[in-house]
Amino acid sequence: MIRIILSLLFLLTVFSISKFIFDPAYLYYELPWLDIPMHVIGGICVAFLVTSLLLYKKIKVSFLYIVVWYMIIAFSWEIYEHILNYMHVKTWYGSRMPLEDIVDSLYDFLNGFIGMSIFYLFMKKK
Repeated sequence: MIRIILSLLFLLTVFSISKFIFDPAYLYYELPWLDIPMHVIGGICVAFLVTSLLLYKKIKVSFLYIVVWYMIIAFSWEIYEHILNYMHVKTWYGSRMPLEDIVDSLYDFLNGFIGMSIFYLFMKKK
């Protein structure tokens, strides 16, 4: 249970830093590369949470479980970002080019997948 609490705190901390520090300061626009480490860290957070939940439920931790849950959470997150974008800009696509959000989503999945894979490999060594 302590792992679940720690993983939720870790995920909440990363989310809070992103939403309450980076977003209001427009750091993702000033420093476009900042999006990459945040998605890698987010992938690690999601993998930590999924692994903690699987261990708590006594379900064998497999790479496939982590990948499936990561993709569900990442896809949900991208939908959330698109809805926020629509609410603020009144368009379903990014402000610079129509495919911006689609390309960004693919990079987000890739970067988060890298973070999730790093966590999984680290966990397997233990």
